[in-house]
Amino acid sequence: MTGMGVGGSMPIIEGKPILSGHGKAFNWINQLKVGHKVSLNISFRSQDYLKQKIAVTNLCGAQVVILKNAMKTKLDDGLDHKNTRNPRSAIGTSPDKNKTTMLVVEGRSEVSVGATLAELADICAYFNLADAVNLDGGGSSCVVAKGEVLNALSDNAERPVTNAIAFVKRK
Repeated sequence: MTGMGVGGSMPIIEGKPILSGHGKAFNWINQLKVGHKVSLNISFRSQDYLKQKIAVTNLCGAQVVILKNAMKTKLDDGLDHKNTRNPRSAIGTSPDKNKTTMLVVEGRSEVSVGATLAELADICAYFNLADAVNLDGGGSSCVVAKGEVLNALSDNAERPVTNAIAFVKRK
């Protein structure tokens, strides 16, 4: 490890990894000291029915699976903000896996108070998602189309983030 920061506003340096954690993960990361070696092992398996190898070129993490096979999952993973209403972002797939939907719930404003994780799962189910995950929320919940921000931002400005999910129309 070559540097340390707290508070979510670290500079992003090209070619350098960033460890970010919340709750227990933050406590583990926080005990690290400059010079400690950290290794990360990630492996991917395809579902048997896909019969394909997975070649990962980009990866975006998600905090919590909130719907699995159209059923709300056990949302007791130690997140201290799971029961508070906040701006939320989620992505999920339709039961036939042919449609992907991404949604943002606004919050921390006069218009919207946000959603809990359970409420976010209910919203995903309302939009007929069978499988869905909670993404980074709060001030990171932002929808942009053709360069224009489409939702009310809880921080009143776009927040710099380390990754994003983009839907791109192929020509």
